[in-house]
Amino acid sequence: RVVHRPRIAVRAAPAAQAEAVDVFCEGDEAIASGESRGPWLRLARASWPKPADAPEEAWVLRDGASIGLGPLLELVYSPNPPESTDEH
Repeated sequence: RVVHRPRIAVRAAPAAQAEAVDVFCEGDEAIASGESRGPWLRLARASWPKPADAPEEAWVLRDGASIGLGPLLELVYSPNPPESTDEH
């Protein structure tokens, strides 16, 4: 889920200088494809209401601390939750 106001850029490649191909607004939910490159997540076509409208490549920066923006996304659901470190 986008937590940065008012929006974040969706880029054609995992780089801040890459072409912006769309935007997601605060509160929008995005679905990661499972591919990542450093702090960048590739978005799945299912992130768009009409997947056929999705750009060929779609990348978002998960945390903008390196460019002075702070958190951009928050995890809402993960099919692979982190393993518990509790020892019982």
